[in-house]
Amino acid sequence: MKKIDEQLLISQNTKGFYLSVKQLQQMMECSPRHLRGLIDGVRKETDRYGRYAVLDSGDLRVNIFALIDYDKYRKQLSDRNARKSVPAFSAVEISKICPVAEKIIVIHQD
Repeated sequence: MKKIDEQLLISQNTKGFYLSVKQLQQMMECSPRHLRGLIDGVRKETDRYGRYAVLDSGDLRVNIFALIDYDKYRKQLSDRNARKSVPAFSAVEISKICPVAEKIIVIHQD
């Protein structure tokens, strides 16, 4: 068997991996205040997530993978010593369980 192609299928309800605040609130079932705190945290972690994790020209949109990672590790990231034990950010690992995207692999059998 030989792998021919590998792609990510993006849900038609979103603009790629970026979701609006309203979409995030519905998906995560959390309060707007909690979500604002998460988004502010992602903004502060540019070394970890990059400059493009939060797009705020016009309507605010956030990278779902960065937000999920920050939500999981926010307490450890805020502590200087605990931060050292946080694994590196991996969008690929998060995408395996994320409801926004599915990985499709096309295999050809010889």
